[in-house]
Amino acid sequence: MHIGYDGKRAVQNNTGLGNYSRLLAAVMARRFGGDRFTLYAPRPRTTPRLAPVLEAANVELRGPE
Repeated sequence: MHIGYDGKRAVQNNTGLGNYSRLLAAVMARRFGGDRFTLYAPRPRTTPRLAPVLEAANVELRGPE
């Protein structure tokens, strides 16, 4: 299954909703390794807190196209 996820908070927030968003994405990617997860953000960029989530082979970060 391919799952799209609102990654705005994972990218832009360092605490609170950002932590929750990154944790949820990381746990889902690890638990459901056979599925693909795409995090969508208005201004996608890798941050030190997001980098570990994006290391999973089944997670990608994308912006508007």
